[in-house]
Amino acid sequence: MRKGIVIAGMAGVGKTYLGQKYENIMDLDHLFYKYTYSNEVLENKTFEQLKGFLQGRTINPNWPKNYISKLFESMEQYNIVLIPASREIVEYLEKINFEYFLCYPTIKSKTIYMERYKNRDTNEEWIEKMNQNFEEDVKYFESQKAKKLVLSGDETLESKLKELGIMK
Repeated sequence: MRKGIVIAGMAGVGKTYLGQKYENIMDLDHLFYKYTYSNEVLENKTFEQLKGFLQGRTINPNWPKNYISKLFESMEQYNIVLIPASREIVEYLEKINFEYFLCYPTIKSKTIYMERYKNRDTNEEWIEKMNQNFEEDVKYFESQKAKKLVLSGDETLESKLKELGIMK
């Protein structure tokens, strides 16, 4: 029987912040499960700079099984497990009828999210990709079967979870 709930959150909703602030919350990013990186890249890039950085990385041959295994393991150890709401992951969860929450902002919040991405030292290529795909991604999330946590304006995942009584 699983313990923790899973929330797939779009970039910028506050997953990393929550994972660092609360001991019972795990921010399970997929970068080091999906990709292997050269030592040179790892020595010269921050975690945020690795997002969308294509040079010096290859697909991990154990992906996605390695990530899903870690997700199920983390659900036994944490009350909340936060994962990225990438289409690849969301499609997998939908395919296996996995119960989870999907957290994303309204389309009207785009400017706020673009600013968040810039303020966290994410590379420009990734920010531009997010800028181009923002509306399409939000519409995609709206079409999914998962329970939804929709953030308006400058609202964060933390404030939404408190508002709904999921966390104190």
